[in-house]
Amino acid sequence: MDEFFFYNLCNYLVIVIFLLFFLKFKKINALLFLILLLLAIAPFVMEKVYPSSSMYDIIVYYYLVDYFRDLQLWGGVVDQANVARQNLNIIAGDVPIKLDDYSFDPQLNAAAIMALVPIPFIVTAMSLGFTNKLIYIFTIVYLKNKKSLHDICLVIFLFYPSLIYYTSVGLKDTLVLCFSCLTLFFFINKRYFYFMIFFILLVTVKWTNALVFLFFVVYHKILFAGYSKIIKKFLIILMPLIAIIVIVLNIDLLLHALNYIRVNQWYADSPFLKPDTLEVNLNFIIELLNGYVRFFLSPSFNQISSPTQIFVLFENYLSIFIIAIVFIKSFKLNPYKAFFWLGMLMAFASFYGITTINFGTINRWKLSILLVYVFVSLHDCSFNEKQKKNSLYN
Repeated sequence: MDEFFFYNLCNYLVIVIFLLFFLKFKKINALLFLILLLLAIAPFVMEKVYPSSSMYDIIVYYYLVDYFRDLQLWGGVVDQANVARQNLNIIAGDVPIKLDDYSFDPQLNAAAIMALVPIPFIVTAMSLGFTNKLIYIFTIVYLKNKKSLHDICLVIFLFYPSLIYYTSVGLKDTLVLCFSCLTLFFFINKRYFYFMIFFILLVTVKWTNALVFLFFVVYHKILFAGYSKIIKKFLIILMPLIAIIVIVLNIDLLLHALNYIRVNQWYADSPFLKPDTLEVNLNFIIELLNGYVRFFLSPSFNQISSPTQIFVLFENYLSIFIIAIVFIKSFKLNPYKAFFWLGMLMAFASFYGITTINFGTINRWKLSILLVYVFVSLHDCSFNEKQKKNSLYN
């Protein structure tokens, strides 16, 4: 048996205690308690199915969180085995976390947040799986009690295969997903102080997603707030016009940034791959369409080279089915908002599809986008209907 199994078992028992607390105070029902109890075991299972040692990023996050804990940012730290620590130092290298050495680093920021989560023992990379699982459970319980999780959304959040996996390993994707959902939840519910808090937290761990959300929440405010028709029409015309002018004036800079990201992502997948340089021509449109295919459908059947990619292939079709179901349901509730949030999903697909080629990376990044779309589309459209019903009795 793994010498650290006992410590990780204690981590699991901490989650069980929280779930019992939620059950006792009727924050969750017995069925949800049992489901979350089983899902909390997933870090043990995932470590056997796909070991953390096979993912460099997980090892780095473990090293970073452990380093923060050693600085006594959280009490009760268990000293790591010397051999494990030496191996991690070799892998991760020195990490500048002193204030005078600090520079903006989303990976470092995410590790600092994970270090504050009340999971007592960070003894292996698996321990971070319990950290992320607790963050995931807190978010689900909170949103469920705020009556903002549509039944379709709850089922997807509980049983979507990649979500079960990525909330059970030591990556920052769980933070990105939860901060994104909470940011948009507080925006839609007009609790702007909390919206700003979680927006800032999201910026610290995934600033690219935060900027896209910022654009869409501003545009949402213009389209769906109670402005007069004249002001609304003026703003609807003005916003795209400003966006077009900004893009045209900075087209060279934007293309340089896109090409820079593409080269790095292609190189990360294989040192022998080099993408075509993006320019303002017909090829850009073709590459954009290819990006949509990569985002939603990669890998294809003839690209499969491992059992994991077979799983990703079938999950891609599941995700398209989910998008269709969510859009149809949202459209029935509020067609304008349904198209609006679908537009947000397609904007993310455009950026990540055109800049990324690795199947695993796309699948991981798509997770926090797809599930945010599911949540915000159903919540916003349902929220609108609840407001209408309430107004009938006022």
